[in-house]
Parts: sequence; C-alpha cells; structure tokens
Amino acid sequence: MKTVDPKLEVNGQYLLGIIGSMNEDDVRPYREKHGLNHIDPAQYYSAQKVINFYDDLEHAPGGMFNLVAVGMNIVAHMQYPPHLKTVQDILPLVTQMHYAGWRGAHPGDLLVDNLSDTHVRFTFVGLPLPSDLVYGLCYGLIKRFTPPGSTIRVHRTQADDRISYDLDW
Repeated sequence: MKTVDPKLEVNGQYLLGIIGSMNEDDVRPYREKHGLNHIDPAQYYSAQKVINFYDDLEHAPGGMFNLVAVGMNIVAHMQYPPHLKTVQDILPLVTQMHYAGWRGAHPGDLLVDNLSDTHVRFTFVGLPLPSDLVYGLCYGLIKRFTPPGSTIRVHRTQADDRISYDLDW
C-alpha cells in the first residue's frame, strides 16, 4: 500500500469520475469500502483514502481495465472553459490543473512536453497514483480534445518513480 503525506488532500471535482465509469459494477464495492460513494465537488478528501481505494482497485480482478476506465471518466467529468477546444488549447493549463486538484502537501510533479501539433509527452515524477489510472487520465484528456474519430496511440515508459506517456494522434 502506498502512503502519502497525511496532509495531502484531493479536490472532489477531480473525484467525480470515480462514479459512473463504464465498469461501475466492478468499482462500486471499492468506493463503498473506502466511503467514496457520494462525492461533493466543493469538498476535499483525504488523499490517503483515495490512494487506498485506487490500490484496492488496482489489485482486484480486472484492475487495469477498471483504472483506465475510471481515469477516462474523471477527464470526462472535468469542467473546462468552453473556449478550450483542441489539445493545443488545453496544454498550457495541464500542469496548473494537476496541482489545482491537490492541497496540503506536494502530490508529485507533472512535466508537459509539446513535441508537435500531434504529439505530447506527459511525465509524472513521484505521483502516488497507479499508472493505469494515469494512462486513462492522459488518454481521456487527448481523446476529449482531438477531433472525433482520431486514432490515439499511447506509449508508456516507466523508471523508478518517473513515468512518461507519449501520446500521438
């Protein structure tokens, strides 16, 4: 089980997507176990409680698929200003949005490299979240801001506490 600074908290807005993902029946028992059935987007929740939920989900049957589905659903529930319509529009805000989802302690770093108009790299350092959840977050973000029908490819590289996701479309 991963542990984080007990002062670290997660914004409820960033947790709305743990409810109602495409794998809801698999996820619900773990939300119930960790008291995450009702999420108030204006509240903050113990990061340790949330990480324990993700860890349990990761180690359950189908964990990889459930975490990717939850990550994509989190992005689908995020509120973005209406003028943001493309990947290039959202990229300048991604790092700021990462840090805005947490308070009380450092959640790990996010580096964004815009490699071309159709290729971006997200690198996370010291992030306490499961890599499959983060895969879903990255994929979901790019999917949301690319034209419908775009083919998105993801390549994940991991070394120690550093994990990178190269996405191109």
